[in-house]
Amino acid sequence: MAATTTASLRVGDLVWGKLGRYPPWPGKIVNPPKDLKKPRGRKCFFIKFFGTEDHAWIKVDQLKSYHLHKEEMIKFTKGKRFQQAVDAVEEFIKSKVSALTSSEEKNKHISSEDKRHNSSTDISEHNTRKRGRPPKEDSLPEPSTVKRWDANPIAAYKWKPGSCSAIIQKLKTTAEEEAESTSIQAADSTATNGNIIPTDKRIGFLGLGLMGSGIVANLLKMGHIVTVWNRTGEKCDPFLHEGAGLGRTPAEVVSTCDITLSCISDPKAAKDLVLGPSGVLQGIRPGKCYVDMSTLDPETSTEISQERWAMPRR
Repeated sequence: MAATTTASLRVGDLVWGKLGRYPPWPGKIVNPPKDLKKPRGRKCFFIKFFGTEDHAWIKVDQLKSYHLHKEEMIKFTKGKRFQQAVDAVEEFIKSKVSALTSSEEKNKHISSEDKRHNSSTDISEHNTRKRGRPPKEDSLPEPSTVKRWDANPIAAYKWKPGSCSAIIQKLKTTAEEEAESTSIQAADSTATNGNIIPTDKRIGFLGLGLMGSGIVANLLKMGHIVTVWNRTGEKCDPFLHEGAGLGRTPAEVVSTCDITLSCISDPKAAKDLVLGPSGVLQGIRPGKCYVDMSTLDPETSTEISQERWAMPRR
């Protein structure tokens, strides 16, 4: 993809982003989570991809304007998921235009109300002076002005042209970015440059919750061989469609994979996974590696470790 100058891009822009060996994909520049560091030495932006809801750091020279290159990209890239992503962008654009139009209509209505109130105030002041009452010299507001504020405080304020739509749009953009930041499953920044060579080791993954599913998705995207298992089997289906293998039990996954990772929701589930029937300890063998990434209390971690070392060496 041709290079794009950094100065021409900003948060909120719609773009085509090229990630590794994958085709250009429609996305939006968003603010990264506060705890996610930007890759060093690279001019890049944090992109939210439509359709997949993935996020990644993309180098500037791998970004193109969505609107300028839309026809070109649609012509050379096909597929159901790609079309769904494009549809999602177009729906986003329609909703944005609709919101902008609505706010401008509201601004026009407020302006017309302001003019009507100004007109009635001028007439009232003119009639008062005509009856011979001298204007007051103190700093208190005119009675008609006070009445206007009581009746309609918004209309009493003289809006600058375009100020309403600009403020509303800024608030809308900020709200969207904050909502996106709270739901981000950020990709590992080292996995976004397209230079990773998949390992020849078989990787097993136990537990496909919010964190686990994001990790497995990235492993599959990078071309790794992954076998998955989850207590509720239907959570495995999306990953099987992307090429993952299915393990019937934790013991089977551990015994057939070189490295097995787990990410479980609570201490009891973690103990059952390792110590229960057909658990990890039933399938572990010399040369196999098991890594528990669950958030556990020290007592649970110690108990699991002690059970492992109490096993006879096989």
